[in-house]
Amino acid sequence: MFCDKLDFLMKLTNTSNSAMGAAISLDPSHISRLRNGGRRLPKNPGFLASMSEYLASRITTHQQQDLLMNTAGFLEPLPSDPKKKAAAIAAWLNEDSDKCIKKDETYISLFNKPDLTKLMESGPYTITPRKPRSVEYYFGVEGKREAVVRFLDEVISSDGPQTLLLYSDETMKWLNDIPEYAQLWKSLLGRVIASGHKIKIIHTVNRNVDEMFQAFIKWMPVYFTGAVQPYYCPKIRDGLFAHTMFIAPNNAAITVTTSRIDANNTFNLYHTDKRAILSLVEEYEGYLSVCKPLMRLFTPKQADEFFRLYAEFDAEQRDITLCSQGLSISTLPPQAAGAMADRIKTPGFLEFFRRNEIQLKRHLESYRMFDIIKLPDLEISKSGKVPLILTGLAGTTELFYTPYELKLHLKQIVMLLKTYENYDITIDEGNEAFGWIYAKEELGAIVAGKAAFTTLFIITEQNMSTAFWDYLQNKVRKNSKSQKDRIIKKIEDFAALLD
Repeated sequence: MFCDKLDFLMKLTNTSNSAMGAAISLDPSHISRLRNGGRRLPKNPGFLASMSEYLASRITTHQQQDLLMNTAGFLEPLPSDPKKKAAAIAAWLNEDSDKCIKKDETYISLFNKPDLTKLMESGPYTITPRKPRSVEYYFGVEGKREAVVRFLDEVISSDGPQTLLLYSDETMKWLNDIPEYAQLWKSLLGRVIASGHKIKIIHTVNRNVDEMFQAFIKWMPVYFTGAVQPYYCPKIRDGLFAHTMFIAPNNAAITVTTSRIDANNTFNLYHTDKRAILSLVEEYEGYLSVCKPLMRLFTPKQADEFFRLYAEFDAEQRDITLCSQGLSISTLPPQAAGAMADRIKTPGFLEFFRRNEIQLKRHLESYRMFDIIKLPDLEISKSGKVPLILTGLAGTTELFYTPYELKLHLKQIVMLLKTYENYDITIDEGNEAFGWIYAKEELGAIVAGKAAFTTLFIITEQNMSTAFWDYLQNKVRKNSKSQKDRIIKKIEDFAALLD
């Protein structure tokens, strides 16, 4: 009957009464009565053509077509041409209803009461289940810790270097909660790198800022070896489940898929079957294909490319926070840079700092700069052994301030404090995890691990940039006028001792 056919097609295409009514300009209640048999199909239904066109446009999958083809009375293959497809559906809806009234002969019954006898018919295709092989289970947080130690031990003992494939958006409590375990993990990872292995890791950048930053701190020593390629996925995940994939292609893999509710009951699978590991590698590479590099890595050999990107970064007008294990290179005056240039004979060194001073003063007229510095030891300063931050930029591995050059730099900082309200200093007495950080609000960060330029990163991913900005802002002390005056006096008194 027409009502059964229409009801079947609307269920097949997931079409509501209101959607159909809007598409063909009929009241939804009229559609409802056509579906339940309360209204018969007219002899000359003017709406049938547009109804068929709409239904035809929503039959797009092979599964839908197969269901339709297996319905009694619809014997011909559904045409691919949209107009011919709509015409075939219209003809089927309008044909003699007796050809399609026995529901037990049609797939319409799939949407009503299922025939379990037919449903359980297996057909000629069979598969003999086999027992799982080479999979072991580790339960909960302690199980994960044990599995990770075993995983890293096997990589260290393996023959020949390989590239580990790592991803996890689970909570990091298994790693962070016990400092002794975190130290063991760090030691094993160091041995993995020392053995010649490389790492690709997809980071989760939608964690809370503190957790993400702490994860970066833990990974930082490994990043600066140059053995790690970090990525992130810009696409939004569902957030309902957490996943882990730790893969050593030549040895083993750890996988987890779990709800985010209770990490203590996590079910960790440890795979050693080669075919399973190969399948997991392919799955990981598929995910990696939609990811982007989390940061750009530079070594002294790439100094020219770094300078180009640094100039672009520096030209962006935003509030700045700098943090250095010494005095910031951003405030080094050309006079001091000129004296250094005479010693090291590096082309472009002085010109870089001339341009930098012009850019800095222009910036401070409109935007704030928070400079977190550390005053050097006085005796080391007098002996001329205070290194210039990011020495490698000068094309030499060693470049130290003379007492005269250091005094010039300190005087430049005092001048900026007295001249520009937007310039503020925090003198940090603690030990910083980084050698140098240059962050711009809502733009990115440049990070160096040591005072000397051995390896350096430019980060522009938004969440990581925010994490660095917030980290530095928590260290900044926004000074009142009287506090600023005390800082100026402290720097002037230190500079006077260099005479």
